[in-house]
Amino acid sequence: MIHFIQPYSFEYNIGKAYNEAVKDLDGWICITDQDTLKFEGFAQRVKEIVDKSDNDWVITCKTNRLRKDNTNVLMKVYYESDINIHFNLFNELWQTYGSELELTKEPIAGVFMLFHKSAWNEVKFVENAINFDRLFTDMLKRKGFKTYVAKGLYIFHLYRWNRKEGDISHLIK
Repeated sequence: MIHFIQPYSFEYNIGKAYNEAVKDLDGWICITDQDTLKFEGFAQRVKEIVDKSDNDWVITCKTNRLRKDNTNVLMKVYYESDINIHFNLFNELWQTYGSELELTKEPIAGVFMLFHKSAWNEVKFVENAINFDRLFTDMLKRKGFKTYVAKGLYIFHLYRWNRKEGDISHLIK
């Protein structure tokens, strides 16, 4: 079973919202931000990745809006507003890499986190912390979990679209 969820916190406590959303689930959990767009076939591709993954893995995917080299596909699509280009990228990456995973030392961002419930049973999301996602993966790595990037999976992320660089006002009170 794979649960696809998008927790949200009206209290600006996303770690708490994630814990509440995950606590009663079992199996694999795919968390994505509210400001993401998943193209047709996304869930099937996630299933193919899960089918080859171990329970002690935390996986992220490629995206357009994070500035980390391991997840950002190409900086040239950072501000690309033509959704067709993102849709084509979604398909091109899958055709090129499929469900191939690449080990990463980087923390996994909350825009896309794929993990087994057993990971959450080991480590909960830190509440009242803006970097809840980084803390979660850092604590899991210390317990021996591995972090991967799904090289062929792409998610479109608005991530501060049309805001000034560094603006995090949407994350805090």
